[in-house]
Amino acid sequence: MQKINKLSLYIVNYILFLRLVIGKSAYDLSIGIKKNKNYVSHIEDKDKPDHYNSADFAAIADELECKIHDFIPSDEWDVSDSHAKVDKVVDTLKDPRFAKRVISVIYARNTQDKALESIENLYGHFHLKSDKVEERKVVKEVWEKFVVNNK
Repeated sequence: MQKINKLSLYIVNYILFLRLVIGKSAYDLSIGIKKNKNYVSHIEDKDKPDHYNSADFAAIADELECKIHDFIPSDEWDVSDSHAKVDKVVDTLKDPRFAKRVISVIYARNTQDKALESIENLYGHFHLKSDKVEERKVVKEVWEKFVVNNK
């Protein structure tokens, strides 16, 4: 696992979160901001030291239909030494808490969102191909509980 500074990790995870909420693939975000097709995938890979370049923030915000300040931590955020490195722990849909958070925000944004109509729609929204067995399993379990609790 790589190490990056705490702010960079926060931004990586928040952009990942926003990307999943709106249903944009890593590939699509990379191409949308006019970068190499693997740009975002490399940044979201815990085994690569890559992180977002602040020069790309405006393009990323445009692609994610938000403002730059949306992926900057709040004033209450625990500021750390900018030179201190932390483990690059990137959020993943393998984590039920993260999956629930993403699904909850999709629902809150639009209760009629087609992504939540079926598990296949949700897999498509997340761009989860059949080889992503663990992610699909967790997403299905979270989605099933979510549907039952939000009818």
